[in-house]
Parts: sequence; C-alpha cells; structure tokens
Amino acid sequence: TWQQLGVASEEGHFVFKPIKTSLAMQAEIIQYTQDTDPWEAGQRIEYRACVRPWVSSLNSILDQGHIMLVDYGADRNELINPRRFLGTFRCYYQQAVHQDPFYYPGCQDLTADVDFEGVIDHGVGQGLCLRHYETLAHYLMGPDLQELICQSKKNQHHGLKQILLPQAMGEAFKVCHFEK
Repeated sequence: TWQQLGVASEEGHFVFKPIKTSLAMQAEIIQYTQDTDPWEAGQRIEYRACVRPWVSSLNSILDQGHIMLVDYGADRNELINPRRFLGTFRCYYQQAVHQDPFYYPGCQDLTADVDFEGVIDHGVGQGLCLRHYETLAHYLMGPDLQELICQSKKNQHHGLKQILLPQAMGEAFKVCHFEK
C-alpha cells in the first residue's frame, strides 16, 4: 500500500502529512509503477504528474526543430529501485546536498531526477522522433572533445572532469534529444 504526502504546518514547522489521493491519481500511480520492481515498505518514490502536459506543451510550440533535455535522471526502474529508498528528491543549499526540504524554505534548490522513460514514451507518443538518449559523457565524447581538451588551459580541466567523469555529472546526467 502507498500514500501521497502533502505539506502541513505543525507547531510552527512544516511537516509531511498523508493527504487524500483522487481515484484518477491512484490509477495513474498504479499504471506508472506496474512494470517496476517491488518497493520496500516505507520506500519513497516521486510521481511526476506534470511530465505528460510538459512534453505536450513542448511539442505544441515546435513546428519543426530539436528538443534537447539535459538533466539528472534515469528510467523508471532505476528511479523506483529499493537502493533509492528515499527516492531521488533532494535539496541543495550553498552547494551542499541534504534531504530536508523544510531546512531553509525559499533559500534552497529542490530537485528530483527526471523520469526519462516517461518523457520518451510521451514524446514518441506525441510524434516526436527520439534521436539520442544516453549519458552526458557518452553524448559529449567525440573527435572534437579530444581536441578541446588539448587546447584547454590546465585550470579548465576540472570543469571537463565534472561533466565527463562517471562519479561526477558524466553518468548521472542524461541527454534526451528529440526531433520534429
């Protein structure tokens, strides 16, 4: 069994509280999770209800061209994996990551990984042509990159490592490229 969480105020502090879920939302979540591995008791997942309307809006404003999405993300089974027991939701405050969205409300960035499987399924269903879906490092690797590294100044190498190394952004970030 699962429950949807909302935000409430309790004794002057924000807290997560279970909220009533509409039958339509329950059906969407059941469909969203039907082909994933079983969850652990108490495991958190994020359901991205806005993915379908967002992809539809991108498609509707584009007569012809390309859509490039670059962000943290994965396919659904990876996102709902028991090793991600707390989900992918996280907070950044002054370049430090933590799990408490109520720590500095309004002063920190809140994020969760993109469900690229949902983006791709809906994009293709809307008539977009998927050109690439791969890690950022793999997408960037090419003949021009080696020349760029050779031409870059030594103090710029740290930035290149950040976007290419697997333990940095290279594997965590994905590139999803549609054409219409």
